[in-house]
Amino acid sequence: MPVLDEVRLADADAFHDVLSRHGNVRHIFAGHVHRQIAGSWRGIPVSTLRSTNHQTALDFSQSWSLGHEPPAYAVILIDAEGAIVHFHDFPVGAADRAP
Repeated sequence: MPVLDEVRLADADAFHDVLSRHGNVRHIFAGHVHRQIAGSWRGIPVSTLRSTNHQTALDFSQSWSLGHEPPAYAVILIDAEGAIVHFHDFPVGAADRAP
C-alpha cells in the first residue's frame, strides 16, 4: 500500500543487522499500522494488527482513507516450537453491546 510504505523504517539495513547479530529472532510484531498484515521480511515472519481505534483502508492507490473494519486485537502464544497469532475483532453492532 503506497501510502503506508512511505512511513517505513528509516534504516532497514541497520535494523536487520541488529536482528541478525542475535540470531534468534523468530517473528516481528509491529503496531501502529492500523491494518492486519502477515508476511515475511528478509526471511523473518511479520505480523501487524488493526487498531483498537480506526483502521487504514485496504487501498493500493496513492490515496489514504479510513477503513470500515471493526477494531481488533490479537492473542499471541509463543513457545520453543513457534508463535501462533490469534486475530480477534471487537463486535461493533448494536446487538453486541451490553445493555
